Amino acid sequence: MAIKGLAHIGVMVTDLPRSVAFYQKTFAAQVLEQYDKPHVAIALLDVAGVPIELLQFKNAAPRPAGVVDHVSLLADDVRAEVTRLQSLGVTFEPDSPREVLDGCVAAFFSGPDGERIELFQPRQ
Repeated sequence: MAIKGLAHIGVMVTDLPRSVAFYQKTFAAQVLEQYDKPHVAIALLDVAGVPIELLQFKNAAPRPAGVVDHVSLLADDVRAEVTRLQSLGVTFEPDSPREVLDGCVAAFFSGPDGERIELFQPRQ
C-alpha cells in the first residue's frame, strides 16, 4: 500500500475570503496555496499543522456549505492505488483519476456510509 498520510480535509464554504479570514484570525492559519478555477475557488490552509482545503463553488455546490466535503489521503501513485482498490471492489467516481490543480492527480470514491474519500498525489 502506498498511502502516506493525510493530504487535507476539504470543507465547503459560501464566501472564501470570509472563511480564510476566519481561520487566520481564529487559528492563526497560514495560506499555503490559492486557486481560482472556472467552477471553484480553493484555499489550502495550514491550521496548526493540519491541512484544511476550503472550497467555494461558483455555481451549484455539490454539497451544502459548512460540511466536510471529503477526507484526502496522500498517495505515491494514485493511478496504481485506483487499480489496486478496484481489484478489491471499490467503485470510483466517473472522472477518476484526473489531473487537478496544475499537475496533481486525484481520484474520489465513497466509503460504506457514503463518506467521500480522495486519493491525492502532489505534483512531481
